[in-house]
Amino acid sequence: MFPWYLLVITGALMACVGYVFSRITEKLRTKHHQVPPPMCRGWIPWLGCAVEFGKSPLTFIEAKRRELGPVFTLQVAGERMTFLTQPADFQLFFQSPSVDFQKAVQNAVQNVGSVPPEAFFSNHTKIHDTLKGFLAATNLSDLTQSLFQEFKKHLSEVHRLNEATKSTSPDLLQLVRRSMYKSVISNLFGSCVLPVEQEETYQEFETNFIIFDEQFEFGARLPHVFL
Repeated sequence: MFPWYLLVITGALMACVGYVFSRITEKLRTKHHQVPPPMCRGWIPWLGCAVEFGKSPLTFIEAKRRELGPVFTLQVAGERMTFLTQPADFQLFFQSPSVDFQKAVQNAVQNVGSVPPEAFFSNHTKIHDTLKGFLAATNLSDLTQSLFQEFKKHLSEVHRLNEATKSTSPDLLQLVRRSMYKSVISNLFGSCVLPVEQEETYQEFETNFIIFDEQFEFGARLPHVFL
Protein backbone atom coordinates (compact mmCIF):
# COMPACT_ATOMS: atom_id res chain seq x y z
CA MET A 1 0.00 0.00 0.00
CA PHE A 2 1.24 3.49 -0.86
CA PRO A 3 2.31 5.20 2.41
CA TRP A 4 -0.16 7.91 3.45
CA TYR A 5 2.55 10.40 4.28
CA LEU A 6 3.88 10.21 0.72
CA LEU A 7 0.43 11.23 -0.50
CA VAL A 8 0.51 14.24 1.81
CA ILE A 9 4.00 15.22 0.67
CA THR A 10 3.05 14.77 -2.99
CA GLY A 11 -0.06 16.91 -2.55
CA ALA A 12 1.92 19.66 -0.83
CA LEU A 13 4.57 19.64 -3.55
CA MET A 14 1.93 19.84 -6.28
CA ALA A 15 0.30 22.81 -4.53
CA CYS A 16 3.66 24.59 -4.25
CA VAL A 17 4.51 23.90 -7.89
CA GLY A 18 1.09 25.18 -8.96
CA TYR A 19 1.53 28.34 -6.92
CA VAL A 20 5.00 29.04 -8.33
CA PHE A 21 3.78 28.34 -11.87
CA SER A 22 0.85 30.75 -11.47
CA ARG A 23 3.18 33.48 -10.21
CA ILE A 24 5.59 32.99 -13.12
CA THR A 25 2.71 32.99 -15.61
CA GLU A 26 1.35 36.21 -14.16
CA LYS A 27 4.76 37.88 -14.29
CA LEU A 28 5.16 36.95 -17.95
CA ARG A 29 1.64 38.09 -18.80
CA THR A 30 1.99 41.50 -17.17
CA LYS A 31 5.60 42.15 -18.14
CA HIS A 32 4.71 44.23 -21.18
CA HIS A 33 1.46 45.67 -19.82
CA GLN A 34 0.48 48.28 -17.30
CA VAL A 35 1.19 47.49 -13.68
CA PRO A 36 -1.89 45.76 -12.20
CA PRO A 37 -3.45 46.94 -8.93
CA PRO A 38 -2.14 45.41 -5.70
CA MET A 39 -3.52 41.96 -4.97
CA CYS A 40 -4.40 40.11 -1.80
CA ARG A 41 -3.71 36.44 -2.55
CA GLY A 42 -4.28 34.87 0.85
CA TRP A 43 -2.17 32.02 2.14
CA ILE A 44 -3.69 29.03 0.34
CA PRO A 45 -3.27 28.56 -3.45
CA TRP A 46 -6.53 28.87 -5.42
CA LEU A 47 -8.59 29.36 -2.25
CA GLY A 48 -6.88 32.72 -1.60
CA CYS A 49 -8.71 34.84 0.96
CA ALA A 50 -12.10 33.16 0.42
CA VAL A 51 -12.61 32.20 4.07
CA GLU A 52 -11.94 35.67 5.48
CA PHE A 53 -13.87 37.30 2.64
CA GLY A 54 -16.89 35.05 3.10
CA LYS A 55 -17.22 35.76 6.83
CA SER A 56 -17.94 39.45 6.29
CA PRO A 57 -17.36 40.67 2.71
CA LEU A 58 -17.95 44.39 3.27
CA THR A 59 -15.78 44.53 6.39
CA PHE A 60 -13.00 42.64 4.61
CA ILE A 61 -13.20 44.92 1.55
CA GLU A 62 -12.96 48.03 3.73
CA ALA A 63 -9.96 46.60 5.60
CA LYS A 64 -8.17 45.89 2.32
CA ARG A 65 -9.04 49.35 0.99
CA ARG A 66 -7.24 50.86 3.96
CA GLU A 67 -4.31 48.50 3.51
CA LEU A 68 -3.92 48.43 -0.30
CA GLY A 69 -5.48 51.67 -1.51
CA PRO A 70 -8.62 52.61 -3.47
CA VAL A 71 -8.09 50.03 -6.25
CA PHE A 72 -7.13 46.46 -5.42
CA THR A 73 -7.74 42.83 -6.37
CA LEU A 74 -8.74 39.89 -4.20
CA GLN A 75 -8.03 36.30 -5.15
CA VAL A 76 -11.06 34.37 -3.93
CA ALA A 77 -11.72 30.71 -4.74
CA GLY A 78 -10.05 30.83 -8.14
CA GLU A 79 -11.60 34.20 -9.04
CA ARG A 80 -9.90 37.58 -9.24
CA MET A 81 -12.20 40.32 -8.03
CA THR A 82 -10.98 43.89 -8.58
CA PHE A 83 -12.61 46.64 -6.52
CA LEU A 84 -12.82 50.36 -7.32
CA THR A 85 -13.75 52.21 -4.14
CA GLN A 86 -13.51 55.84 -5.25
CA PRO A 87 -16.61 57.22 -7.02
CA ALA A 88 -14.39 59.39 -9.22
CA ASP A 89 -13.04 56.22 -10.86
CA PHE A 90 -16.45 54.76 -11.74
CA GLN A 91 -17.08 56.97 -14.77
CA LEU A 92 -13.58 56.37 -16.12
CA PHE A 93 -14.12 52.65 -15.76
CA PHE A 94 -17.44 52.56 -17.61
CA GLN A 95 -16.16 54.85 -20.37
CA SER A 96 -13.03 52.79 -20.98
CA PRO A 97 -12.86 51.27 -24.48
CA SER A 98 -11.29 48.19 -22.89
CA VAL A 99 -14.39 47.44 -20.80
CA ASP A 100 -17.44 45.59 -22.09
CA PHE A 101 -20.19 45.81 -19.47
CA GLN A 102 -22.31 43.05 -21.02
CA LYS A 103 -19.42 40.60 -21.02
CA ALA A 104 -18.46 41.66 -17.50
CA VAL A 105 -21.86 40.80 -16.01
CA GLN A 106 -22.99 37.94 -18.26
CA ASN A 107 -21.35 35.18 -16.24
CA ALA A 108 -22.79 36.49 -12.99
CA VAL A 109 -26.30 36.68 -14.47
CA GLN A 110 -25.98 33.13 -15.76
CA ASN A 111 -24.82 31.84 -12.37
CA VAL A 112 -27.53 33.63 -10.40
CA GLY A 113 -30.49 33.60 -12.78
CA SER A 114 -29.69 30.61 -15.02
CA VAL A 115 -29.96 32.88 -18.07
CA PRO A 116 -28.06 31.29 -20.99
CA PRO A 117 -25.54 33.49 -22.86
CA GLU A 118 -27.59 33.55 -26.08
CA ALA A 119 -30.69 34.87 -24.32
CA PHE A 120 -28.68 37.37 -22.29
CA PHE A 121 -26.83 38.96 -25.21
CA SER A 122 -29.91 39.06 -27.44
CA ASN A 123 -32.18 40.69 -24.83
CA HIS A 124 -29.93 42.70 -22.52
CA THR A 125 -29.82 45.90 -24.58
CA LYS A 126 -33.57 45.88 -25.21
CA ILE A 127 -34.44 45.33 -21.53
CA HIS A 128 -31.85 47.87 -20.38
CA ASP A 129 -33.08 50.55 -22.79
CA THR A 130 -36.73 49.88 -21.90
CA LEU A 131 -36.15 50.30 -18.17
CA LYS A 132 -33.84 53.26 -18.69
CA GLY A 133 -36.46 54.98 -20.81
CA PHE A 134 -39.26 54.13 -18.39
CA LEU A 135 -37.31 55.63 -15.48
CA ALA A 136 -35.89 58.62 -17.38
CA ALA A 137 -36.17 61.98 -15.66
CA THR A 138 -38.62 63.24 -18.28
CA ASN A 139 -41.00 60.35 -17.56
CA LEU A 140 -40.89 60.38 -13.76
CA SER A 141 -43.61 63.01 -13.52
CA ASP A 142 -46.06 60.51 -15.03
CA LEU A 143 -45.27 58.05 -12.23
CA THR A 144 -45.51 60.55 -9.38
CA GLN A 145 -49.26 60.35 -8.78
CA SER A 146 -49.51 56.56 -8.86
CA LEU A 147 -46.39 56.20 -6.73
CA PHE A 148 -47.80 58.68 -4.21
CA GLN A 149 -51.04 56.71 -3.96
CA GLU A 150 -49.15 53.47 -3.43
CA PHE A 151 -46.97 55.00 -0.71
CA LYS A 152 -50.05 56.43 1.00
CA LYS A 153 -51.80 53.06 0.87
CA HIS A 154 -48.93 51.01 2.25
CA LEU A 155 -47.96 53.55 4.92
CA SER A 156 -51.56 53.41 6.12
CA GLU A 157 -51.26 49.62 6.32
CA VAL A 158 -48.12 49.97 8.43
CA HIS A 159 -49.92 52.42 10.71
CA ARG A 160 -52.84 50.03 11.18
CA LEU A 161 -50.46 47.15 11.85
CA ASN A 162 -48.60 49.15 14.50
CA GLU A 163 -51.88 50.05 16.18
CA ALA A 164 -52.99 46.42 16.17
CA THR A 165 -49.71 45.26 17.71
CA LYS A 166 -49.49 48.34 19.98
CA SER A 167 -46.01 49.08 18.65
CA THR A 168 -44.77 52.56 19.64
CA SER A 169 -41.32 52.39 18.05
CA PRO A 170 -41.42 50.59 14.68
CA ASP A 171 -38.14 49.69 13.02
CA LEU A 172 -37.32 52.48 10.54
CA LEU A 173 -35.55 50.23 8.05
CA GLN A 174 -38.45 47.79 8.05
CA LEU A 175 -40.88 50.69 7.62
CA VAL A 176 -39.01 51.95 4.55
CA ARG A 177 -38.68 48.47 3.07
CA ARG A 178 -42.30 47.60 3.56
CA SER A 179 -43.69 50.78 2.05
CA MET A 180 -41.09 51.22 -0.70
CA TYR A 181 -40.88 47.63 -1.93
CA LYS A 182 -44.63 47.28 -2.34
CA SER A 183 -45.07 50.69 -3.95
CA VAL A 184 -42.23 50.33 -6.44
CA ILE A 185 -43.16 46.75 -7.34
CA SER A 186 -46.70 47.81 -8.22
CA ASN A 187 -45.47 50.72 -10.36
CA LEU A 188 -42.73 48.83 -12.18
CA PHE A 189 -44.47 45.52 -12.82
CA GLY A 190 -48.15 46.33 -12.39
CA SER A 191 -50.60 44.97 -9.85
CA CYS A 192 -51.04 41.24 -9.20
CA VAL A 193 -47.70 40.36 -10.83
CA LEU A 194 -45.71 39.91 -7.61
CA PRO A 195 -47.21 39.10 -4.19
CA VAL A 196 -47.82 42.40 -2.42
CA GLU A 197 -51.43 41.93 -1.31
CA GLN A 198 -51.21 38.54 0.43
CA GLU A 199 -49.30 39.25 3.63
CA GLU A 200 -47.83 35.81 4.27
CA THR A 201 -46.70 35.38 0.67
CA TYR A 202 -45.26 38.90 0.61
CA GLN A 203 -43.27 38.31 3.81
CA GLU A 204 -41.66 35.26 2.23
CA PHE A 205 -40.92 37.24 -0.94
CA GLU A 206 -39.38 40.13 1.04
CA THR A 207 -37.17 37.82 3.11
CA ASN A 208 -35.88 36.02 0.03
CA PHE A 209 -35.33 39.28 -1.85
CA ILE A 210 -33.29 40.79 1.00
CA ILE A 211 -31.05 37.72 1.14
CA PHE A 212 -30.70 37.74 -2.65
CA ASP A 213 -29.95 41.48 -2.77
CA GLU A 214 -27.33 41.36 -0.02
CA GLN A 215 -25.39 38.43 -1.48
CA PHE A 216 -26.07 38.80 -5.20
CA GLU A 217 -22.63 39.98 -6.32
CA PHE A 218 -20.75 37.57 -4.07
CA GLY A 219 -22.97 34.59 -4.80
CA ALA A 220 -22.57 35.19 -8.49
CA ARG A 221 -18.86 34.52 -8.26
CA LEU A 222 -18.32 32.43 -5.13
CA PRO A 223 -19.41 28.94 -4.08
CA HIS A 224 -22.14 29.28 -1.44
CA VAL A 225 -20.02 27.40 1.12
CA PHE A 226 -17.88 30.55 1.53
CA LEU A 227 -20.83 32.83 2.26
